[in-house]
Amino acid sequence: MSSVMPELRLLPVGAAFHTVVSAMHQRCFDDGWTVYTVGQVMRMAGAFGYVAVLRGDENRARTILGKDDDEETPVGFALACGTGDEWELLSIGVLRDHRRLGTAKRLMRAVIDGAIERGADRLFLEVAEDNDSARALYDAFGFVQIGRRAGYYKRLDGPAVTAITMRLDLDGRRGLLPPGLVPPEMP
Repeated sequence: MSSVMPELRLLPVGAAFHTVVSAMHQRCFDDGWTVYTVGQVMRMAGAFGYVAVLRGDENRARTILGKDDDEETPVGFALACGTGDEWELLSIGVLRDHRRLGTAKRLMRAVIDGAIERGADRLFLEVAEDNDSARALYDAFGFVQIGRRAGYYKRLDGPAVTAITMRLDLDGRRGLLPPGLVPPEMP
């Protein structure tokens, strides 16, 4: 892959994307979510999310996960939910072949902005202690560690891993980006 940022669109997660999000979640995580789980998550109070797709036809992008045509490929997702002033990033993932190109940063920025638009003062998340790249992303956005959950993430090839719980205070953050980031194109 080129190190040039691909042209992405961030599309809102609706029912038509549950299968795509599930397939990507299963490719990104040992405990990947089923279509049913994605549907249940998206029915939670205030749930919203985005699918990052490389530029192409939106309707075709919904059905081609795994196809070699990079012009219309869904490459990442982010799901969040919450009510009132507290929101949570439930899951974020980018397919392995499309990592380190800024997709996760764009998804994270969209979730932060989406939470702020919905009235959030704080955004929470959990991350596996051994997921250095995700932790670096969250640190870059200003998340701080607030707790730990031993043995939270199950692994197929080893012992369970501790979850680090993190919080981002959103007061005054509307439109702010970490240095060097470009805002996402919103749908």
